[in-house]
Amino acid sequence: MKNKDLVFIFFINMLTFKKVLCYNLFAYLKWALSSAGRASRLHREGQEFEPPRVHHLNIKNRKVLFLCYNYIRGNSMNEYMREAIELSKENLSKNYGGPFGACVVKDGKIIGRGLNSVLRNNDPTAHAEIVAIREACKELNTHDLTGCELYTSCYPCPMCLSAIIWSNIKKVYYGNTKEDADDIGFRDDIIYDFLEDLANDKENRMLNLKELNREEALKAFEQYKQDKDKVTY
Repeated sequence: MKNKDLVFIFFINMLTFKKVLCYNLFAYLKWALSSAGRASRLHREGQEFEPPRVHHLNIKNRKVLFLCYNYIRGNSMNEYMREAIELSKENLSKNYGGPFGACVVKDGKIIGRGLNSVLRNNDPTAHAEIVAIREACKELNTHDLTGCELYTSCYPCPMCLSAIIWSNIKKVYYGNTKEDADDIGFRDDIIYDFLEDLANDKENRMLNLKELNREEALKAFEQYKQDKDKVTY
């Protein structure tokens, strides 16, 4: 918690209730310091900061307390997750695609942003994570995003999970769960079911996969194996 934040909270009290006792002011400031420390610790552990119980306070004191709490909550939220969530909200008005946003971060700097652009680009692969990864790769001029982190407003779909793994991103933070996505009509579960059936050699009518002309296709692979200048990834 920065000093300017404490000053802000102090003046909330002063401007809201002129007759508030000094005891309450110091009590609120003490609470603010304690809450800020707890919020910071919980954030590092990937947990949510929850407000304290205030049933013992009167209405005026509750109002001041929650003004302080809401301010702390907004400022303790992870800045990169906030960016991803804001991008998802942006799509509600732009209607480029579903309400999903993501950003790629390296060394504390956002190097790629993406919002779902499936409808805008007529591209079923233009999910927020994919768009953010493409922008990050372009920014760094590389296909390898080792050392980067991805923040996304929702648990990545199977396609995006694959892209994240291929790009060598090792850490992902997400907001909404895949169950939350299912609740608004985005059903990734059918893809998971298909992959599970595929792994277990079970029939699944969602996609018909057939091997064709493997002998001819292998010729390119054989040439690739002999190429001493090939770049593997």
